[in-house]
Amino acid sequence: MPKLYALILKGMLANNIEKNNLEFFNIHINCDDGHAENIYQTLIKCTNGNAALMQQAIEAGKIVTIARVKFLDSLI
Repeated sequence: MPKLYALILKGMLANNIEKNNLEFFNIHINCDDGHAENIYQTLIKCTNGNAALMQQAIEAGKIVTIARVKFLDSLI
């Protein structure tokens, strides 16, 4: 996500969005590396190897991913 957020930030700055309104992007550009691995490890711990719970988490992840794609598509 850091590369994507860097592109979004660049576009917003080019369109005169004030820097103080863009803190979310600055934070996530600098801290998102490794984020996916942390989430995965948390899911492993929370599901205790329960296949049904893991599948439920995977399905929720798909829903979130589709929503993100729709959001990003709407920016074009």
